[in-house]
Amino acid sequence: MNREGFSAEREHLLDVGLRLRHRFAETQLTRIDTADRPAETEGNPDMLRVGQGHSPWARLRFEQMDLPRAARAVGADLLFIPYASAPLSSDVPVVAGGWDPGPTDGGGALERVRWSLGQAGLRGAEAVIVFADQLPAAAGGIHFVTLPPSVGSAFRPVPSPDDEAVRSRLGLPEAYVLCLAPPKDRVDFLLAAWTWVDGSVGESVPLVVAGVPSPVSGVLRSRAKEMDVAGSVRILEEPALSDLAPLFRGAQAYLDAGGSSAQVLRWAMACSLPVAAMESVRSAAVLGDAAYLAAAEDSRALGAACLTLLVEPDVAGPLRQKGLVRAAAFHGDGPLQACYDLFVKIARPVRPAQRQGGSP
Repeated sequence: MNREGFSAEREHLLDVGLRLRHRFAETQLTRIDTADRPAETEGNPDMLRVGQGHSPWARLRFEQMDLPRAARAVGADLLFIPYASAPLSSDVPVVAGGWDPGPTDGGGALERVRWSLGQAGLRGAEAVIVFADQLPAAAGGIHFVTLPPSVGSAFRPVPSPDDEAVRSRLGLPEAYVLCLAPPKDRVDFLLAAWTWVDGSVGESVPLVVAGVPSPVSGVLRSRAKEMDVAGSVRILEEPALSDLAPLFRGAQAYLDAGGSSAQVLRWAMACSLPVAAMESVRSAAVLGDAAYLAAAEDSRALGAACLTLLVEPDVAGPLRQKGLVRAAAFHGDGPLQACYDLFVKIARPVRPAQRQGGSP
């Protein structure tokens, strides 16, 4: 792990690991993380904590040294890294996620080195997971494996008894528009689109921007103030995975300013949340006809699309239903079985001598 900031893909793949453990009794899951991570919540796997800190050097050491050593020490048959990074050398076969966050802002030369080493390590990974509704990735010597897209069982339109309590704890209003984990370079465009919504309904339906790390939230607050929409923009820095489904179900619409990940859009459709997005090859692949699409890079058109979803039920309603139809394939055992089959195919049991003897 040892990643800064919120990532929908990472959280989803961690959830896949948990579901594999519960679905297939023979699956044992050990999470390897740093010693200074918060205590795990109920339902998470066994923990092995190695290393400490979140500096570029600490993350580099964790990813390239501590992680593969720890996997070997616990006798792992497979090392699963839920983002696009892999150690250059590992005795345990590696499967990585296809989500590539790029170097962390402000990390300097060492952060770029850390990221480059992780990318180079992908060439030695047994598989890098991408999903069937994502655009094809350039191979570059990397073994990409396509799996069916999926969502966790919590992501459904039917409210949970805990939904209101979760939203109350998070300080959410009764009605809001949601945007999850926008990248820093899309903040200005997101707020520019929101200015076209704010004047009409901003007082009663604010924009909740969730999953933003501290550096981005600072930029977001500053720019919202400069654009005179600070009164209708709420910030929720890093929600827990267990909070996400109630967060989606409580929203009236999802606003994608061009930076939302494919997994976020799948969650929105699975929770029957109408989406305002921009025309693009990516939107067509993930959303199909289950979104109100505005012209690319036209903030006024995107804001108008979002406002339409809020004030015209005859537009929002059919999009909710189309999203649910599209999301039906995300549930069930098929996607989970495909992931399990991949892991079983790649897993390589460690010899008893490796499990018990020698230093890792």
